[in-house]
Amino acid sequence: MPTCSKCKEQVADGADCSLCKSCLHFHCAGISEPGYRKLGDRKMTWRCPKCKQGQGQGKSPSQPSTTKPSGPTDLEHQEITPTQLMKEIKDIANKLNSLDSIVEDIKYLKDNLTQLQKSNVQTNNVIQELSKKIVHLESRVKEVECDKEKVVCLSQKVEKLEIQIQFKDQWARLNNAEIKGVPMKKGENLLDIVISIGSKVDFTLSKSQINYVTRVPNRDPNSAKPIIVCFNNRFVKEDFVTAARKYSSMSPLTTIAIGLQGNNRIFVNDHLTAYNKTLLNKTKTVAQEKNFQFVWVKNSKILARKNTTSPIISIKTERDLQKMI
Repeated sequence: MPTCSKCKEQVADGADCSLCKSCLHFHCAGISEPGYRKLGDRKMTWRCPKCKQGQGQGKSPSQPSTTKPSGPTDLEHQEITPTQLMKEIKDIANKLNSLDSIVEDIKYLKDNLTQLQKSNVQTNNVIQELSKKIVHLESRVKEVECDKEKVVCLSQKVEKLEIQIQFKDQWARLNNAEIKGVPMKKGENLLDIVISIGSKVDFTLSKSQINYVTRVPNRDPNSAKPIIVCFNNRFVKEDFVTAARKYSSMSPLTTIAIGLQGNNRIFVNDHLTAYNKTLLNKTKTVAQEKNFQFVWVKNSKILARKNTTSPIISIKTERDLQKMI
């Protein structure tokens, strides 16, 4: 590996002097690497700084040396030999070659600067577009936050309205009792069946106490439709339901007991809305999971109690189930 003639360090890649044949680092030679590469064929005539100053080691012994006069002379009257003239021309040519490389370097840097400026313009445009989108998104987020507050407020209002509707629907059934388990029979007299149930549970009923009796559709098509009894006032209904539950707690109330065929169990309860029936089933599920001993319906209201000493919990909505957890 050659040694740099200036710093005396090894040179892996550098500039080669065409005169003294020495090799120099690019920075020691006073030329950039791109500038040296762009010289092309002109690298064959490139000289190091020392050779350009006439101090190179490659100077021919036969070359006539020129010495300055010892005394002051007038340069205008000094004769220039053809050799000196050629030397000066070569020096000028070498300087021009170096100038060309500098010009090429400047063009190279200028092109890079132009590309960088274009890239900066594009980047600025992208940043501006992103800034606009961010402002738009921030505006949309604020709108969504406002809409979210409105949705929460509306949801609360809807929930209150649903509770009111459920309460009114249940209130409309306040005088009703629901009887399940009575098989259907063509030509049956539902009024007589209800009076028979009252007699069996030791609660005397008269036709004047009953507004109407009917069967309503059932979710299970394979089971008998339940009987709905509408009493003239809720107190008679409550006493009828209480008497039936008391009888069932001591002995099952069956179809045979009221003179009907079969041995089906008969259940008498408050006539709950579909919502409250579902809520009652969910309440029973939670009660089983949380070891509640009591779940019952009184005056069409769902109630729960963990034990005989704990407070009674009223279940009006699914949110009230959290009170049992």
